[in-house]
Amino acid sequence: MGKKPTSVIIALTGPKHCGKTETGKALADLSGGTFLDLDTVAEELSGISPRELYKKGRDLFQEAETGAVSEVLRRASEDPGLYIIAAGGGIIDNRRAFETLKQSAVLVYLDIIEETAWKRIEAASSGGLPAFLEGAENPKQAHGELHRRRSGLYKNHAEITLSAENKDPAGISAEIWDIIKVRYL
Repeated sequence: MGKKPTSVIIALTGPKHCGKTETGKALADLSGGTFLDLDTVAEELSGISPRELYKKGRDLFQEAETGAVSEVLRRASEDPGLYIIAAGGGIIDNRRAFETLKQSAVLVYLDIIEETAWKRIEAASSGGLPAFLEGAENPKQAHGELHRRRSGLYKNHAEITLSAENKDPAGISAEIWDIIKVRYL
C-alpha cells in the first residue's frame, strides 16, 4: 500500500500591499498550483467582505480568517496538490489562524520597507484607509509602528524571506519557485 499523496502549501505573508495576491497568482501560473486568497475564502464563507467584518469587530474578522485557514487546509487534504495562499497582512496578529497555517504551510515573507507600504496604502485609499487604520489619530505613525512590529514577527517565523521591493510579481514568484523546487519538492 502506497503513501497517501499530500499537499504542499505555500503561504505568502507580509504587509498590506506588498504583492501577496499578484505574486501568488503568478506563482500558481508558473508552478501549475492552485491559488487561494484567504480574504476571498473568508468572504465566501461569511458572505461579508473582510473590511466589513473588521468594522463589525476585530474578533469577528479573526474568527472568519481562522475559518478561512481551516477551509483551505480542508481543501488541500481532500484534493492533494500544490496550493499557494495569500494571507492577510495582519494574520500574524491572529494567533489561532497563524499557528494553524504555520503548522501546515511553507511560510514566505514578502518584505517591503515601511515607506513603500505606506505609499501603496495611500495610493489605494480612495475608498478610505484600511479598517485597521481608521480612527487612528496619526494613521501614518500607527501604520509605521504596526509595520515594524509585524515585520519582525514575520521574519522570525518565515522559512523564506524575500525582498519584494521594486520587483514585479513574476520575478518574485520565480525566486520563490526556485527555492521551493529545491527545498520542498
